[in-house]
Amino acid sequence: MLSIENDFISDNERLKKIILSKDSHDEAVSLALHLHALSHPAKVSGIESSFEEEILEGLTNAEYRTGHKSLFPVAWQLWHISRIEYITGNILIRNSTQLFNKEWQQKINAPVTDTGNAMTAKEAAAFSSGINLEELLNYRIEVAKTSRETIKSLSADATQKKPGDESPAP
Repeated sequence: MLSIENDFISDNERLKKIILSKDSHDEAVSLALHLHALSHPAKVSGIESSFEEEILEGLTNAEYRTGHKSLFPVAWQLWHISRIEYITGNILIRNSTQLFNKEWQQKINAPVTDTGNAMTAKEAAAFSSGINLEELLNYRIEVAKTSRETIKSLSADATQKKPGDESPAP
């Protein structure tokens, strides 16, 4: 079983220290890919196990779709983090085209195309009850694959830029 303390925190702290150093670019990319792998299905990166798999293992369909008290359902949370990841990593940073299109929207049976930020817990529950869970998980895998390619493609100069900035940061 993975441990946040042993498997994530120290690498995350190291990444925060070196991410803006051009001299540590290769190490930063390696750490970013490792941390990303821990947060997504293991088959995306080829690691043995991930936090996502450990958390989701054994959940029933109903447990994916219903929130506990005021919490948003797991299905909505997977939707939300996948959309946020794609938008920030692949549209803002890489300036790529949108992976999520009408075909994905239909396959997932998603009534919205945004991140769901404005949804209430009740709306998120309704969203989650109608979602095609298998296709949502497939979308999450595609987002993860694309994000890994984005991380690998970042040059040392690119890590010095803010999204939308055409010149390296001073």
